[in-house]
Amino acid sequence: MNCSVCVHEKRKEIDLALLTATASLTSLVEKFSLQRWVLKEHRRKHLPWISPRRKPAETITEKMEELSAELKRLQVLGELGMSVTKPLAVLRQRQSLLELEMRMGHMVSTHRKQLPAKAIDEGSFEVKFRNGIATTVEVGAK
Repeated sequence: MNCSVCVHEKRKEIDLALLTATASLTSLVEKFSLQRWVLKEHRRKHLPWISPRRKPAETITEKMEELSAELKRLQVLGELGMSVTKPLAVLRQRQSLLELEMRMGHMVSTHRKQLPAKAIDEGSFEVKFRNGIATTVEVGAK
């Protein structure tokens, strides 16, 4: 079954409104003659969207997932023609703060972006950044 938003002639406009929350779902329903549930499903399944009602990220893993999701959202916004230069600069600063937090917690070596041998022996995660996206790989699990 095809997503009716994905094949809609004004998909870019709909996606932009959903990702920036510049319009309510009710106004989008009226403007594009789509059902509310269709818009919500499209946003949930086809866009890098995170509910504003989610609890704040607390763990390193949650913070990394949040940064990754925000980077994906900014990528889509950039592809839709929106300027994302300033938000990307803020995202880079958030990434730097997360790396500092990890170093302070002795999760990452201060000289190399990898875990010290002690953390690997205890069973932990290796953190890698590729194209600005943080990924974790479990290493040394007992």
